[in-house]
Amino acid sequence: MIIYLVNKSKKILLIILFLILSIITKSEKLSNISSISKLKNFKKLQSIESEKILDFDTQISINDNLVYEKNSNKLFTGIAVQKIKDDIRSINFYENGKLNYYYKYFLDGNIEELKEFDTRKNQVIIEKYDKNKKIIFQKIYENGFLILENHYMDGKLTVEYKADSKENGEFIYYNGKRKISEMEIIQVNQNGQIFQIPQIIKTFGKNGKLEREYHFKNGTIKGEKQKVYYPNGNLRYVGIAKNDDIVDLRIKEMYEEYDKYGNKVKSCSEVANEFWECEYYNKNGKLKNRTKGEGDYFETMSTSKYTYDNKPGIEFLKSIGKGIGNIFLMIIDGILGTDIYRSLN
Repeated sequence: MIIYLVNKSKKILLIILFLILSIITKSEKLSNISSISKLKNFKKLQSIESEKILDFDTQISINDNLVYEKNSNKLFTGIAVQKIKDDIRSINFYENGKLNYYYKYFLDGNIEELKEFDTRKNQVIIEKYDKNKKIIFQKIYENGFLILENHYMDGKLTVEYKADSKENGEFIYYNGKRKISEMEIIQVNQNGQIFQIPQIIKTFGKNGKLEREYHFKNGTIKGEKQKVYYPNGNLRYVGIAKNDDIVDLRIKEMYEEYDKYGNKVKSCSEVANEFWECEYYNKNGKLKNRTKGEGDYFETMSTSKYTYDNKPGIEFLKSIGKGIGNIFLMIIDGILGTDIYRSLN
């Protein structure tokens, strides 16, 4: 009798454990969602499972950029599917309330935007397309660092990022097939966040010659030498930036001018605030005379003068404008679970 009761208890215990494990391991498949088979990336989605798959509009809530289950008010981990009638608009993957990855669709099933993770290469991929299935932009991050970025307009490349190494690379900006500007950057990991910090910005003329060159340190041009060139590519002006504004650039400490053949014709040192001592040279480099007086060299170094033939390049610089250090000290969104819900709406 005792042996019988022990054996029976074991069976009951095994049944209970089986039921508990079944509940714990229960998962839902995306392939069971109605109309999912019409999505262009259905083959990639059909094997994906999750403990919970909820309706985006009725079963979750968003508060302070975090997503909660409406029934339990707990931070949501799982998949939320958004629909318009029976057409899937987006599939969103959450962990502890934060949006990690997503697919956004046009109503015909073509992908509008995606963010996904390639486990083989440890890469995060972000892409966006227009209604004609032409790519608008693509970004790829590897181990948190940007390694590729391309932007397109009407199928034509307008911006690309080329990585020289994990941390270093450059953005190249195009007007048609012509390169109008370059920006060299360094990527820095600070407290788990990746920042892009500019090192040098260059603009080019129609003939491909360098027109302007801005040097940075710690995300600012202040205190660094800045340069303006002739249309033939020879140096015209060089000075140390007093402020952090490319459009209305002021100069301090030193300023030099050159002729179109590359000969120095003027060299100035700031001896007091906006009070300068200048030396003038002839084409053979011999000193002609010295002067003292006030000056800020605003007109020669600002973008309003000597723009030559690179209007798109100057417009790019003007779009940067004031506070360039703040503009380009950018957090790369979404790499470490940063919420990017706004990009879905």
